[in-house]
Amino acid sequence: MPVHMRCAAHTFNLVASKDADAALQIIVFKTPYRSALAKARSLWNQQSRSTVAADSIHAELGRRLVLPNTTRWNSLYDAIVVLNSILETKRPSLHRVMTQLKILTFNDQDVTVMKEYAKVMAPVANALDRIQGEAQAYFGSLLPTIAATVYKLKNIKSKGLVNCTALANALLNGIEKRFGPLLNDEQCLLAAAFHPKFRLIWLETYDSSRVDAVKKVMEKKVEDALRQEAAENSKDRDSLTGRGCNASNNDDDEEEDFFNSVTQSIEKPKSSNSLKCKAQSLVKMWLDMKSKDSFNDAAFLGEQIFINLFIEYNTAIPSSAAVERLFSTGKDILTPKRASLSDENFNMLMFMKGNMHLMPDD
Repeated sequence: MPVHMRCAAHTFNLVASKDADAALQIIVFKTPYRSALAKARSLWNQQSRSTVAADSIHAELGRRLVLPNTTRWNSLYDAIVVLNSILETKRPSLHRVMTQLKILTFNDQDVTVMKEYAKVMAPVANALDRIQGEAQAYFGSLLPTIAATVYKLKNIKSKGLVNCTALANALLNGIEKRFGPLLNDEQCLLAAAFHPKFRLIWLETYDSSRVDAVKKVMEKKVEDALRQEAAENSKDRDSLTGRGCNASNNDDDEEEDFFNSVTQSIEKPKSSNSLKCKAQSLVKMWLDMKSKDSFNDAAFLGEQIFINLFIEYNTAIPSSAAVERLFSTGKDILTPKRASLSDENFNMLMFMKGNMHLMPDD
């Protein structure tokens, strides 16, 4: 079993919630952010608590607002993104309904801080969606996702922010604190290195000084795999030549095989140097290839060794979100009356439950 690791989705959630709160110690961010968020929360509360207010909002804006909840951080991000869209396209209508509901309207500073908040939080929200997704959620995608998030945050920060520089710093510090050890973890590095999309391309951008060290570890893993493959092939050849089996007593066979002992070429075992050279050559070819989104044979150079190494290091998933959804579905099936379900029946029920959306309505 792989070593237990914290769920990356939950960790990103902590970065965006707990670690981001450190920015509230900076007055330049704290005052305008709390002012804008207080007005937004008043509007969200009116919609959630009053059907009259909800109808007024829908009538004026042509839609309902997205409401944040306490369990998912990105629900707040999604709610602010929708609010920003309305402020950009229907600001007079929004102000009209807020005045009607006796809520303080958004001023220019509120609009600026909410736009910057959404802009800064976007990389973290996108990373969270990718990590907890069920498609392409290989373990090797974790470090490139972290690296891309850090790169995007630094890029946003470098272009200049009016109020949210402190928020960007808080997120960067949170990512370093919570994900820093993983960026030195051999399993994580090799999972990305043997992934056909990432290889070491991401590391060259993120920290080029570490590329050579990871490359040497890759060469060692490929060399070990080649040595194991050679040993297995030798064992197969021994079994095919009949060693350990009863020899034939046929005179014709003896005559035919009489000169084998002096004429058959002796296959010399491959030396460690030749295996090492081949491993270096294979790794070089692998790293020289461009990023591949597909997982066909060509994406792995047609080498079974790279397929095996990909499976070995990418079997684990970076987030427990998909597993939690599985247990959530299983809870509906494992009722007290069905506690004695056989494994086969449980598998069939889980399969049917998870694919109900494919069943025709009629």
